[in-house]
Amino acid sequence: MIFWPRITSGDRNVLFGCVFALVPLTLILFFVILLHSALQSCSRPQAESVAAEPPPAPESSALPPEPAASPVPPADPVPPVPEVPEVPAVPETPALLPTPPPSPAPPEPPPPAPHLRHIRWGMGSAEVRAAEAPLDPLRTTATTLAYTTTTLDLPCLLTYTFRNGRLAAARLQFSLPSTGDIPALSPVAAQAAYLWLRAQLAARYGAPSTETHATRPRSTTHLADRAARSREDADQYAATLAAARRRLADRTARLREKYRNWPEAAARIDRELATERRYVADLETWVADTRAAEKTAQAAIDQSRRDDATAPLAARDTATWHAPSLPHTVILSADYTTLPSRLEIRYKTTLPLLAPDGTSEL
Repeated sequence: MIFWPRITSGDRNVLFGCVFALVPLTLILFFVILLHSALQSCSRPQAESVAAEPPPAPESSALPPEPAASPVPPADPVPPVPEVPEVPAVPETPALLPTPPPSPAPPEPPPPAPHLRHIRWGMGSAEVRAAEAPLDPLRTTATTLAYTTTTLDLPCLLTYTFRNGRLAAARLQFSLPSTGDIPALSPVAAQAAYLWLRAQLAARYGAPSTETHATRPRSTTHLADRAARSREDADQYAATLAAARRRLADRTARLREKYRNWPEAAARIDRELATERRYVADLETWVADTRAAEKTAQAAIDQSRRDDATAPLAARDTATWHAPSLPHTVILSADYTTLPSRLEIRYKTTLPLLAPDGTSEL
């Protein structure tokens, strides 16, 4: 009696798994055999099929035979040409080449360097507005744009000027109290700011092409006026003092005659002349003070003249930078003779500017 082993559900699952795994392997092996057979059939030399065909039989001719020609001497035997076996053709299979990556786009050229702040000469009004954003213009006209800003921490009014719709000049004003945002500069402060700006411009453009320095004498008008007023007052006080002294002397003589035989005559005379004597003393003090004020003013005038001879005051300073290699001319100027002092920088392009239609004025 044969006893079959008991098959559990786990063994059954393993068996079915093996069967299902063999099925795709069998199919793959079958397709490989078919592909190999197809390749062998394609690689057979075509010459074998041509050689297997029998040569065609010579056709019979009903015409009478031609007379035999004269014997021709046999030619030299031609050596047989060795047959070159044909290379079996290999079926062309399209090669799956990887798709080349797209060539990177050429890098964008860097933007041209600005000529001044963020602008370049020749820009239009809209381009200048975009370059100065987020600043809003203070004033706008057909040919100018004005901004309140700072340059090297100095408040200033920046004005752009356009010619034929193209930016052609710029101006920085550093002392303009009428705007409300730019304080007035005293002569000392304006001169210090001028020297600071000149050093910064020289660091960028080199030494100035031309430079001028004008001086002026110190103003002594107020000292001369003070001396003249003091002299006039002293003369008036002196005349009044002389008249008061004469009156005091006449009255003193009359009172002495009146109280000659009176007891305590001196005390009585002093009591009656006290007011006039005090008035005369005040006039003497006033004359002395005004004479001293006149001398002080005149001494200050003399000192100013000596200072003018050794160290005159600055009146105007101007420094200009101009060179063929520069895209603009720079003019730094200061005027210390006005109140408030004026300090500004002017930029004027040296590049040719065309009108929007491409034409030139010259």
